[in-house]
Amino acid sequence: MNNSRKRGSALMVVLIVSTSLGITAVAGLTLTGNISRNQEKKENKVKDAYVLSGAVAMAEGDLATAKIKAGDLKVYYVGGQAVTISIADNSGSLANTVCITASKADKLGRTVLNQNGGEVTAVLTSQLDNLWSYGVFSNSGLTWPTGSVVNGSVYCKNSPTILGSLGSKITKDFKTTGSFNPLGLITVLGNILTGVAPFPFPDVTAAGYPTAATSTLVGPQTLTAYNFPASNALVVVNGNLTLRGAVKGTGTFYVTGNVIVDQNVSNYNGFTHFSVVTPNGITFGGASATISAAGYYFAGTSVTINKTLTLTGALAAGNYVNNAKFTVTWDNYLQTNAAQAKQLRAPTYWP
Repeated sequence: MNNSRKRGSALMVVLIVSTSLGITAVAGLTLTGNISRNQEKKENKVKDAYVLSGAVAMAEGDLATAKIKAGDLKVYYVGGQAVTISIADNSGSLANTVCITASKADKLGRTVLNQNGGEVTAVLTSQLDNLWSYGVFSNSGLTWPTGSVVNGSVYCKNSPTILGSLGSKITKDFKTTGSFNPLGLITVLGNILTGVAPFPFPDVTAAGYPTAATSTLVGPQTLTAYNFPASNALVVVNGNLTLRGAVKGTGTFYVTGNVIVDQNVSNYNGFTHFSVVTPNGITFGGASATISAAGYYFAGTSVTINKTLTLTGALAAGNYVNNAKFTVTWDNYLQTNAAQAKQLRAPTYWP
């Protein structure tokens, strides 16, 4: 009987131990599942951070080579995942910086951001986007004649009117606030960026040009081989201006009326620079079949090209009506010399 009791006790212990093992096993499975899920979350977080930081690094590389600028939106692919990068000018908080925001969707479709929403990086002044980042800048439309070429970038707020594709080319970027893609009509060697944020367009009538004049010319003027009266002079023309010949020295023409360039215009020694600013229109055209010009031209209303134009510098206007082909070679002087750009009274740099 004692032996029977012992065996029974022994059996009871075995049953209890077996049951305990069963309970331990269930708890272990639950614990393992939680650990696995937590580990997966950590790994996904690390992967997301890797993908986002990779896209930021790619964007910084494009910023350094001026492929993108403040105001741009671009999609990069890292590890097969699409990351949207937006570049915002951060100069208001810290000079010569942009804020890079990277975003992507996680497995559940939720938006994941880098660095809690933004990462500030320093850029060169020349990488900050403004009117003078482009060989041709239009605040609305642009007529593009057959064979026209811009050696530089083009910004066109609205879709351009392309009259012919043969020989038409942009050697850098094409940007628009709309969805127009010029491929097949214009050869674009750089990036095509659509849906970009519109640029503010300066009101030069409110910029105080007349009160800062070095000299004032009253009434319609025809200036041929003009010599600025001082370095970085501001010459105000109260009326229309016809400009011809070699412009000597460095300075700015502010014209209250319209501007006509009807003959070749050059900077005298090839190294000085000048700008022409008017709230009204600028027309390139005259008796000769072609016009060669230098300088930076800003028209508050429109630029009209009536004769084949070759220009070194830049054009910025509210609109373009071009009846003859053009070749514009962008000179980045204003972008790389911000202090001089201000002395030349280039809109956005002055006042």
